[in-house]
Amino acid sequence: KHKKRRSRSYSFDESMKSEDDDNSKFERPEPFTEENRPELIVSGGGGAFLHGTHTFSNNIKVGKLHYKRVCAFPNEKVSFLIGSLNLWHFRWRNYRADWLLALVYFGIVSSLFPLCGIYQDYESFNPEHDIKLFVIWSFRKIGSLMWRVIASENVSLFWSCVVLSGALGLQVSDKKMHPALRLVCALIHGLSHITAALLCLLFVQSITEWIVQDEIVEISISNDHFNGTHLASSLYENYKTHFFPVLKNYTHPESSRLGQYYAEKQIEKTEESVLGSVLELLLGCWIWIYTKFPLLKTTLSIFDLPGLIAQNHHDICLTLCADGLECLLTHDRHRFLTIERTSYFKYMLAISLYFFCVAIPFAGGIFGSWLTIESNFFRAQSDLSFSSLMVEHWKNFIKLHIKENGDLEVFAIGLQKVPTEWIKDDKWDGQRSQSKSKRNPTWTWKRPSKWVPLKNCKTFQPQIVDYTCIKKRQIPTWHHTEKTQ
Repeated sequence: KHKKRRSRSYSFDESMKSEDDDNSKFERPEPFTEENRPELIVSGGGGAFLHGTHTFSNNIKVGKLHYKRVCAFPNEKVSFLIGSLNLWHFRWRNYRADWLLALVYFGIVSSLFPLCGIYQDYESFNPEHDIKLFVIWSFRKIGSLMWRVIASENVSLFWSCVVLSGALGLQVSDKKMHPALRLVCALIHGLSHITAALLCLLFVQSITEWIVQDEIVEISISNDHFNGTHLASSLYENYKTHFFPVLKNYTHPESSRLGQYYAEKQIEKTEESVLGSVLELLLGCWIWIYTKFPLLKTTLSIFDLPGLIAQNHHDICLTLCADGLECLLTHDRHRFLTIERTSYFKYMLAISLYFFCVAIPFAGGIFGSWLTIESNFFRAQSDLSFSSLMVEHWKNFIKLHIKENGDLEVFAIGLQKVPTEWIKDDKWDGQRSQSKSKRNPTWTWKRPSKWVPLKNCKTFQPQIVDYTCIKKRQIPTWHHTEKTQ
């Protein structure tokens, strides 16, 4: 486990003296004076990454003693700013969480595909493309889709419950907030993810119908009528016009030099061998690929995702909306079962790629914003918000020194930035020619470190964060009264 890295100093506050001190079951030979109350120093700054200091109270109680924080590293202002980095750094430092959340988003909307007629509905509601009407239309459709999920879509309802349960579980783990406030924040967090998933669905489905309506891609409306432009064909025609003279010997179906050579000069089998059979098989596959069909055009057709999505969306909607049946917010189950499974699978697989591209920024942005709000405004989720940032800097440690008169000096030493590039120190005291028996103790060396940072930067230099001197004093011996049996 990673140790939490915090450095805090506390001093005793006389105004917070506990009233239970007079009723203790310990026998004290002399009064417990202020000078005998212990200082409290908390330091665990050698861990893997930074944990914030602004999420903790300035007052702390240890047993019956009350303390007030007087120093922290990093200070609360810097810790607050570091916690704000989750707004835009969460996605870059936790890319695997983005993909996981995007998969959950797709699970939420998986039962709602396709939204037949969604773009026509938007055009009729907002023909002038006014931004205010667009926002109103979006939230109205999101509300309708939420009700559809609750009423009839079991798969989407399951994943929505998973999101709400996860948000509630994350929120309940932190006890710094009031239970009612934790419940409200968890609901807002979970509903934000569900709303974002439905918004991504509206966007992807609207774009799908828009490219069909404006004839950006080619779809087959009937057996002998096509509408739009086939992207794969147009790309291949552009290739033939501009690049075919240069690459004709490698991509044209009837001009492969290897194919011509193989056709003119067959392999002469002088002896039966495994190597000859394998070579003939490989050459035969090569000839089949480059002579039986155009490889580049076929590849472009396979990866013509907009055309594939648009055609399957159109075919599925023809089945669901036949005879004028309303199919925007409801799907007839019997007609849905008549859809060819292979077409529906290809449609869902192709459109999921575009859905992930839209959903990933929403998912990471919402989760990072939630962490920032929790840590900076509610002083909660400190472990999760700083663990997600994985800040390796702001190390600190404690050095103790006993003076000749018995006083104890405590130095809190901090390192703002950790160097990652090192070189050997030419002035290192350990490289002197003295034998080990005559060598001075390492604590007397002026340059005890064999390695120094490559760059001489101020942030790489250790700094004294806090200093306190604990005076020598006599600690009273307390005798615990135990009953003898």
